[in-house]
Amino acid sequence: MDRIDTKLYRIKQIGYYSRSPSAIPINNAKNLIENLKQWISTIPTIDTTTSPSDVDGVDEKIYCLSVVKSSHNNDHVITLWVGIDTGDGNIVGAIKPSSNAGNIDLETRGFSDGSIPGFPLYFYVIPERNIIFPVRFNGSKNGIKIFQHYFYGFLTRYSSYCNYRTDEEGSRVVDFHGPPNSRDLGYYPRFSYRTWESGSVRERLHENVERITRVLKRSMAVTSSDRNLVQRMAGIAGSAIDDRFIGANFKYEIDYSPTVSEIDGMLSEYASDTDNSELDYGFKIGEDTVWLSHSIRKYTTFADVRKRQGILYSSSGIINALQSTRAQIITDVGGQP
Repeated sequence: MDRIDTKLYRIKQIGYYSRSPSAIPINNAKNLIENLKQWISTIPTIDTTTSPSDVDGVDEKIYCLSVVKSSHNNDHVITLWVGIDTGDGNIVGAIKPSSNAGNIDLETRGFSDGSIPGFPLYFYVIPERNIIFPVRFNGSKNGIKIFQHYFYGFLTRYSSYCNYRTDEEGSRVVDFHGPPNSRDLGYYPRFSYRTWESGSVRERLHENVERITRVLKRSMAVTSSDRNLVQRMAGIAGSAIDDRFIGANFKYEIDYSPTVSEIDGMLSEYASDTDNSELDYGFKIGEDTVWLSHSIRKYTTFADVRKRQGILYSSSGIINALQSTRAQIITDVGGQP
């Protein structure tokens, strides 16, 4: 039985936009995702990277293994593969360079020449609602920023709305974005998201800002400065990081009355922290403590999902496992399942 954690994100912009008043945004999420599916079906998986690996703060090379649509609705599960160095502890296996969408060859050890060591990431998309959420198995990586990087690269360089020309060196480059003959409209690609936040916690903190007497923060020691601080608090001398403090959790409290803008800043920090699920802020109001974690829409379920060679979860299995959670999500955001 696998534990599946999800954190809900609202897609703010997806597709192509223009500052021209006569331009209509090209932002149908379903069509754009199906465009991605069609593109990866025509090339080997090893060619599905969408941008250089050294831009936008993303060091890894990212590939798309599959885009699978539900048989019940327009929901999709998109599976990415994050290629990493074999020395990285996150590695779970490798994909063979001959792999194609729908026919992924996996290796668990003794990787062959040209194989791509790494790990998978899964994303469930509900296009009609502009909802996306990473599907995290047993505490795996969130990866929403990696998805943003990948999909923006697809929109920028490879979608059917990329119109090409041949430059002076004979290379094929993108000339403009949008439908044919729309050059003058100045379309540009965008993919952005934000955490789907329940407004009730923010409203309560704003309404009671003058009654807040104490702020609590709990986090995992994920940076060197965090671990140094925890190490000093524990009375352990020395400049070298003690391995015992890697991944340590800590919490501190201060007598402090924040302003509304400071509260909003903490909410923004919490909402943008995609991978450190241990980060949280608490606000003491009278005898009650209000935690920011209660403001972000998260869901947890348990299911048996088929997994190939202990590496790759079945996309259709993910869709089936999350049907009840999907219904709850749609209801919670104010819609009909």
